[in-house]
Amino acid sequence: MYATAMVMLAFVPMVLLGGALILLGGHAGGEIEHPLAVVVVGGLVTSTLLNLLLGPTLYAWTSASRGDDLGGR
Repeated sequence: MYATAMVMLAFVPMVLLGGALILLGGHAGGEIEHPLAVVVVGGLVTSTLLNLLLGPTLYAWTSASRGDDLGGR
């Protein structure tokens, strides 16, 4: 979890400043770095949300349909 957060934070400057640098003339390779950073951050956010929300929901749904007790007693 912490590793994902650190990678997302590392790409945020590229996402925020990349578009501005491209408009101002930017640096070599800037037109490639900005879209790549957007895709990486979007993928990390999506996968994190799916793991935190969809995984437990599917587990609760399948265990309830089998009649398992989620209380663990």
